[in-house]
Amino acid sequence: GKQYTVKQFINFVLNELNIKYYWKGKDINAKCYDEDHKCIIECDKAYFRPLEVDALLGDSRKAKKELNWKPKENIKMLVKEMVSTEIYNLRND
Repeated sequence: GKQYTVKQFINFVLNELNIKYYWKGKDINAKCYDEDHKCIIECDKAYFRPLEVDALLGDSRKAKKELNWKPKENIKMLVKEMVSTEIYNLRND
């Protein structure tokens, strides 16, 4: 039931990696730079879908009601797990 932008997700990941960063520009023209002023993230129109919806948001009410399910992790915990798994995989390949 919570919605995050791609930019917010990127911020969570960069914070988890302890990378100092800053953003310049807005919307499609936004770019993310590291502390050495090197561009590390930018948008590319080639990856936009022509019929993309503006917002996607899951609704877990049915799972909560019928399965007695509740989430165990929040977004920051999820990012932490994803980042640590990727680091582990990179070190063991």
